[in-house]
Amino acid sequence: MRNRAVELVEIGHAYLNSLDGARPDDLGRAFSEDFVCEDRKAGGVSFGSMDASEYLAAVRSNWDVGRRSPRFDLHRVIAVRGERLAAIHECLDMDDGALVHGITVSQLNDSLTQWQRIIWFDPEDVGAAIAELDRLHAEIEADNKT
Repeated sequence: MRNRAVELVEIGHAYLNSLDGARPDDLGRAFSEDFVCEDRKAGGVSFGSMDASEYLAAVRSNWDVGRRSPRFDLHRVIAVRGERLAAIHECLDMDDGALVHGITVSQLNDSLTQWQRIIWFDPEDVGAAIAELDRLHAEIEADNKT
């Protein structure tokens, strides 16, 4: 399963993984003006709802935790809807033996060039991630009809 959302995740991972220990520079252009990230994980630290600058700070904080450089991996694509939506099981290797698994539901903007929304779920919460993917897809389809 592939669509533009999956491709953008792969491009983002490739960029972050190419940094070889350096922290990412300005990533702001990758996110729409109305970008929001929602952390719906049940366990561990919750980041709540974040705008683009807060999300980027959370991403950059991964370089402060591991020994050298975090590694981002698209573990598997769970489902896609159209070109704008994907549910992906991702794995973050902190380069210190710690692996962080989770599901992200990613939504691109209308132009398919920027992330508009990212929602984090626990890795075992596939049903909730699919339900949210379907809800967002229905919302997009309804907006396209008006």
